[in-house]
Amino acid sequence: MFGRRAALITVTVTDPRIPATIKPLLQNYLQRLQAEVPDLLLGVYLHGSITYGAFCEQASDIDVLAVTTRTCGPQDLGHLKRIHADLKTEWPQWKLEASYVPQAECSRQHIGAAPPHPYHHQDPYHDEGVFFDSGIFDFNSPIWADNLWWMVKTQGIALLGPEPAELKIQTSAADIVATSRTLVENHWPQWTRPWERFFKLGHAFDVDWVVFGTLRTYYTLRERDITSKLGAAEYGFAHLPKCWHGLIRETLEYRSSPVQRGIITRARIGLMAALYLHFILRQCRRTIARD
Repeated sequence: MFGRRAALITVTVTDPRIPATIKPLLQNYLQRLQAEVPDLLLGVYLHGSITYGAFCEQASDIDVLAVTTRTCGPQDLGHLKRIHADLKTEWPQWKLEASYVPQAECSRQHIGAAPPHPYHHQDPYHDEGVFFDSGIFDFNSPIWADNLWWMVKTQGIALLGPEPAELKIQTSAADIVATSRTLVENHWPQWTRPWERFFKLGHAFDVDWVVFGTLRTYYTLRERDITSKLGAAEYGFAHLPKCWHGLIRETLEYRSSPVQRGIITRARIGLMAALYLHFILRQCRRTIARD
């Protein structure tokens, strides 16, 4: 199936939060890693929607943190690149996002950008998987790193290696609240610009990103924790005025049953998302002011 390679090792994926439909991919991924780069990995961890019981087969990524025992060398990178290409060929329906981060990064204070690391990213616009030998992504992002480390620390699933608690991840609730404050002041306001509203908020992926992303930010500011997109939607139904429930519901429905939207529908949803964005940012700023 994948050409010449080392003998595969038996791996069992057992955590009940992991959907049965993605277990074959994960089992093969772990087998390939152990067979081809056996001394590279300290542990492999799931985070994100799977660990919150909110995986959506039509829309969710399979989010992975691979903690390495060393900085990846050229031979390691060659193996990893081939593994991801083969997995995409065998399971094109799944979007595997993986970061390969040295062990030393687990226990550092994640302020500012950490050193670049290899990662595999799924392009949300073109459904293509690309492996990068080095770069800034997720676990070393100056914007998102604390949130990702918190999810591994509090909800992560160990597929291989020690449990997340043994990684001594330093990220705290105060760190993720600080990240949310930064998002409210610097990141989400960019989406209120006319150019962004016109060209992006008509795209289903971007509506999903804005509606659920800002709701997750709002949740973190109020609850000092992180939730999934599904959890954020439920929080929105419980805490936002009913005038926004239709947008949340329509965005949820598109995640589970994506269909091609006409230009009028896209314009309507884009306008609602733009109005919603101004509203939720006001709510976030009021929450910050009260703290």
